[in-house]
Amino acid sequence: MNADPRTIGEGRVKPFAKRKRRAMADCPHCGEPGIIRSSELVTALHRDFYFTCSDPKCGHGWKAQLSFVHTISMPSQPREGLQLPISPARSRKGDDRPAHNGDPPMIPRTAA
Repeated sequence: MNADPRTIGEGRVKPFAKRKRRAMADCPHCGEPGIIRSSELVTALHRDFYFTCSDPKCGHGWKAQLSFVHTISMPSQPREGLQLPISPARSRKGDDRPAHNGDPPMIPRTAA
């Protein structure tokens, strides 16, 4: 019997698509899936996630962040007035929108 339910014979890991996952981050200590306990919208382009390891013997808790970096493919219906950084590769192709210059832009939260 395998100790790790994600493995299939001789320690090989199942392909990602076939793993049943409850979170998008594995515990950096034991490798088990993290469970999102809560999240907080910081800006329209940034969200903080609070994780707990799914292995009760480990018990690790951590904060992760998800932020917009740049646009890779232009939307067919862009939001009026919203100027987002675009991929540096796209900028080199002559797109007239400003290129990403480092940190993601901080856009205030809008009313839902």
